[in-house]
Amino acid sequence: MNFSEINTPSQLFEMNSAASDYDKAIEAVGELSYKEAQDVALHILQALGTVHQDVTNSEAEEGNTQSAIAWAKDEAKIHMAYNLVKDVDLD
Repeated sequence: MNFSEINTPSQLFEMNSAASDYDKAIEAVGELSYKEAQDVALHILQALGTVHQDVTNSEAEEGNTQSAIAWAKDEAKIHMAYNLVKDVDLD
């Protein structure tokens, strides 16, 4: 939010009332078909799993064994969630 562009209380209210990118994304997902929503969910889970794999590897390389194990356990849960969502038959 750029406060230098706000000159009146109504302008501040308008800026605060604008939909965030998150709100727009949630609304857009709500308008998708079931198959499209499933694809979005799989994409998000895949990205989240990749982040967890990267952090697991980084933590292991730095010798942070307990942290690496925790991240790996969470990645396994994400992988299971991915498979569960993928196996939902929407045809």
